[in-house]
Amino acid sequence: MINHRLEFTNPTKREAHDRSGGRCECHRLAGIAGFTSPGCGRPLGTGNIFYEHIICDGLRKDNSLDNCAVLTKTCWKRKTAWDQPVVAKAKRVGEQHRSIWSPPRQVFPGSRRSPWIKHVNGLTERRPGR
Repeated sequence: MINHRLEFTNPTKREAHDRSGGRCECHRLAGIAGFTSPGCGRPLGTGNIFYEHIICDGLRKDNSLDNCAVLTKTCWKRKTAWDQPVVAKAKRVGEQHRSIWSPPRQVFPGSRRSPWIKHVNGLTERRPGR
């Protein structure tokens, strides 16, 4: 199953931009990714307008006006950098819950999957039968 990102519709973008009054809405992200309540308030210019999900799309499929914030490029980058590991962890936890997981690719010396036994005195030897 492929989950496609829900983009904001044009009417939602228009309403969000009108609501912002031409200023960055990073104050709507207070408590997320270190954003504070007053926000930066920078003016939005051409090529510097980004429509961002407040609660990221990977966690909750909601492209409503309430979940939309109009951000400048610097605030958008900061929010996106915070979202990526959060969404990745949510996916990992969900897959573990559904018993969908891959064993680690790297085999550590001395682990049960390793063909080598590592002794306390520092010597290594080949496991019998491998």
